[in-house]
Amino acid sequence: MVQQNPASTDGIIDQLVALLQARLPAQANTLETFVRLYYRGTSSKDLNESSITDLYSKVIAHWSLGSHFSAGSGCNIRVYNPRTEAQGWDSIHTIVEVVTDDAPFLVDSARMAINRLGFSIHLSIHPVMHIERDAEDNFMQAVARSDAGPTARRESFMLFEIDRQNDPSILARIQTEVQQAIQDVHTIVSDFDAMRSRLQSDLDHLNTQPASINANELQEGAAFLQWLIEDNFVFFGYREHRLINQDGEDQLQIVPGTSLGLLRKTDENSDSSSLCRSFAALPPEARCLARNPELLVITRSGSESTVHRPGYMDYIGIKQFNAEGEVIGEHRFLGLYTSAAYTGDTRNIPILRRKVENVIKSTGSHENSHAARAGRYSGNLSTG
Repeated sequence: MVQQNPASTDGIIDQLVALLQARLPAQANTLETFVRLYYRGTSSKDLNESSITDLYSKVIAHWSLGSHFSAGSGCNIRVYNPRTEAQGWDSIHTIVEVVTDDAPFLVDSARMAINRLGFSIHLSIHPVMHIERDAEDNFMQAVARSDAGPTARRESFMLFEIDRQNDPSILARIQTEVQQAIQDVHTIVSDFDAMRSRLQSDLDHLNTQPASINANELQEGAAFLQWLIEDNFVFFGYREHRLINQDGEDQLQIVPGTSLGLLRKTDENSDSSSLCRSFAALPPEARCLARNPELLVITRSGSESTVHRPGYMDYIGIKQFNAEGEVIGEHRFLGLYTSAAYTGDTRNIPILRRKVENVIKSTGSHENSHAARAGRYSGNLSTG
């Protein structure tokens, strides 16, 4: 039932607190801050689409899901069609509720998982709260950010109202997909510093590369890696490979124990004989390119991102050489460029800036012509 007299967000929250005090007087003081923080970022337009009793039941249901939550455990998740007799409210939509440790990209990644399944999102509520819990991880209270002490945990409460689904198998699939997306986020975040450190290490050791590598290529490659480190790349995965010859064919062999981020999921138990499947699937003429003594491989991977934003992940390979200048392996990074790679001046992006300037020169465009200026803002790092 839609409220008859539209009210402001603050006005609606005050009504919810009054209802809380009437229905749960013994817990009202404990839950009031949670209720206020839960709806604080939701527009009055969205709140006025529901009755006060439905809004109350919705927030209490979500609080119940998070009444016990262990940090680092992944997430509590529930996908269901609420019923008045069970949850105290009903909806024309299916509800997806999540409680998890706060991290970047959570909301976008959960939305992506739902959209990949072909469902529309009609409402989303996603407050981040500071939660105090006891030694057994039971909810004690939510506290305002300004009052949060060192023991308060930053937790994300996400609710999505999506196209209604009644098939239990579909509800289960939604839960699995959203839960996996959230796990991917936490996997990336937990390994992010380690992946960035691997790239810094590769950059620090570029001066040990054999003399056979062109000095200009080495210099521009170092500048590009430095540009990546300066918050222009979101690291999703890392792995080291050895280039070997097996039965007369080149193969990339996974170096056990080196996989980080999303590539930990496909590490194939880090068996010393594990081969990179994506490389093995390439035709022989494509695999031969691995022997080319170019420092960097910059392209798009064949795997779609499950985190942050949709699209194929960007792939950066840093080839490894022996003292004779032969390629012996690769350090592989997967992720996404930040917006700077697509909106900034390409003259500030190593490697790409040279490609763009070469194109401008080959077309005979004047440096300050419209075509030249447009070219500096339309480069694409993912073309190899």
